[in-house]
Amino acid sequence: MVHKQKRMKPIWFLPILLLWVVSCKEAEERSCSEVDYALSSAWYDNGKAVDRSKADVFYILPTCIFDWEDSSGEVHHYADIADAQQREQMRPSYELADAIFGDSANFFAPYYRQISLNSWMEGDAVVEKRFPQTMADIKAAFDYYMEHLNGGRKFVLAGFSQGGKGVVELVKAMSDDDFNQMAAAYVIGYRITQEDMDQSPRLVLATGRTDRGVTVCYNSVTDLSALSPVVSQGNVAVINPVNWATDERVAPLNDTVSVRIDSGTKALLVTGLDPGTAYEPSLSSLFKKGNLHLLELTLYQEQLTENVKERLYPD
Repeated sequence: MVHKQKRMKPIWFLPILLLWVVSCKEAEERSCSEVDYALSSAWYDNGKAVDRSKADVFYILPTCIFDWEDSSGEVHHYADIADAQQREQMRPSYELADAIFGDSANFFAPYYRQISLNSWMEGDAVVEKRFPQTMADIKAAFDYYMEHLNGGRKFVLAGFSQGGKGVVELVKAMSDDDFNQMAAAYVIGYRITQEDMDQSPRLVLATGRTDRGVTVCYNSVTDLSALSPVVSQGNVAVINPVNWATDERVAPLNDTVSVRIDSGTKALLVTGLDPGTAYEPSLSSLFKKGNLHLLELTLYQEQLTENVKERLYPD
């Protein structure tokens, strides 16, 4: 079944013939059928064959959908990953991440039943209530990847925004064997709290450009007042992706833009950039003008691409 979309604003169709459809009402979401990650249709396909001489990247998509209504008027808070319109909304985000993280590695990225932007707008309590269903998909996809697709290769975990939350939870739950294969985890545009750190010794924060088995984390603003509580409150982790330092040294990104860490908030403070550059009015309750959440990947694209190589293929 393909549902009629009454409320979906594109942020970012794949013409894939699906063998299954997952769509759940709010009351049924916890008991609905699991996604079968043995099916190729459950994965983003960039058309490239796996190169066994390369390492891998396992990527978790950010939030790309709003709440939506089906043809019967039921409101849904989770993505229908079999719906062509929703998959089209996700496609540019997959392509961007593939270009950044998959430049030198095999790129694996599952479709998963992410929670809606509306859920994030309602605050932490709603996010924490709904995210376990989402995390079950992410964990199932990662477990399938490790057992059937990885082939013993080194890998990087990466996720942006909601995907960053997924990365945090994956690292916390990771087995010894899986952790030993992980070169690094990138938590972009999300937080790592002290509670997270206390729950798992796997969350080792990156302190440099080439350390391995570590987690990279950052959030960017042009003004500290623009920090978003839903993704940054309580954050204890930061590294500057321009110079890969953890102190407050200013790092020039280009001729006009510089980036430094604010040690008090553990945020990246960006100067020389218009505060309205990444402002999206429809997301203003989450991200004020001056918050650069929507640019967290593109702003540091070159640095991230190079750093994945450095961590996956050390000299």
